[in-house]
Amino acid sequence: EFLEKVQIIKNTNLSNSLCILSIPCTVDIDTVITETINKYDSIIDGILLSGLGYDESNETRTNAFKNILNILPNNKLKFIQLSNGNPIEILHAIYHGIDVIEPNFPYYLAKNGKAINMNLKMDNLQDGNEYNLQDKNNDNIYDINLLDFKNDVNFIIDLNNPKYVLDHSTITCNSPRKESKSYIHHLLKCHELTAHVILTYHNLYIYRSFFQEIQLHIKENNFLSYINWFIEKNELNKKEE
Repeated sequence: EFLEKVQIIKNTNLSNSLCILSIPCTVDIDTVITETINKYDSIIDGILLSGLGYDESNETRTNAFKNILNILPNNKLKFIQLSNGNPIEILHAIYHGIDVIEPNFPYYLAKNGKAINMNLKMDNLQDGNEYNLQDKNNDNIYDINLLDFKNDVNFIIDLNNPKYVLDHSTITCNSPRKESKSYIHHLLKCHELTAHVILTYHNLYIYRSFFQEIQLHIKENNFLSYINWFIEKNELNKKEE
């Protein structure tokens, strides 16, 4: 059995390596899987939740998370790979206890000439109190499980759009890049690779800042308030017309 070989190797010269076990989340978890996890608990460092992160509905993914996480040990890292990985998917995964997330969102957008644009920083306590989850009469409370994963348009600036021909502002107000929208639009129109390099840099920076902000509010025990603030600030509560 493969895990037995892994156990032998880890007990010899690879004691510092990690063993990540892939578990399908789209099937009913039977006793074989739970027995395997229990038997090799000492060598399994993390669990990769496979079979999710594609085009499944919000309800399907939420149910899968709940089913699989109920039987997994709390002390194991949980991994997931998302074919998209937009901000709502990130918040949803962390909300359900996923530790490591591999998204494709920043790269996919850059490849297609698009930039991430979103409000990130809930700067003060007053903002946080406005979304206090203890107040049951608060209208600013949303269920992350009920939001549409695919409402990406709220986070995207499509620099292929001709409307940016004369727009000399930077990509976003919080971008690390100084190039203007009009310049990047020109590069895209000329099929210059530089445009995708600039957009990849921008998108990765924004996503890194996003994860840092999430980590900050988790440490401050304020993550649920941040979710509600993020939804409200980025107008994700509004239905598409």
